[in-house]
Amino acid sequence: MKTQKPLIIVAIYLRGEKLDPEQVSKRLNIRPSESQKKGGFKPRSKRFIAKFGMWVLRLQSDSRPIAEMIDELLHKIGNPPARLDKIENVEDAHLDIFFGKDENGEKEDVEVALTKSQVARLNQLGLSVCLTIA
Repeated sequence: MKTQKPLIIVAIYLRGEKLDPEQVSKRLNIRPSESQKKGGFKPRSKRFIAKFGMWVLRLQSDSRPIAEMIDELLHKIGNPPARLDKIENVEDAHLDIFFGKDENGEKEDVEVALTKSQVARLNQLGLSVCLTIA
């Protein structure tokens, strides 16, 4: 049976009940990978209505090192004019590291290590870190 590599997603999430993703994009001068506005449809859905605003900058891979993906996201976000958690109507700002195991249930080890400079940069940006293993 062919072994499938695990899915790795590293993303910066900004969320808030009144968050306007267009305003966040203008403030950061970056287009998000995905966004939603409260009361509008959720991304990739014409059935479900969003209960909060969300702005996401995401990278996805099945083979890249997580630290490399974090560095790329930090480079993309650059030097914003304010901490991300202090942008108007942002109630939650975090870096999410998602690791999806392969469908066959095969044991796959994953190492998540952040460098001191990454931790310092995440702190400067006002981002907490969330690790999701599914």
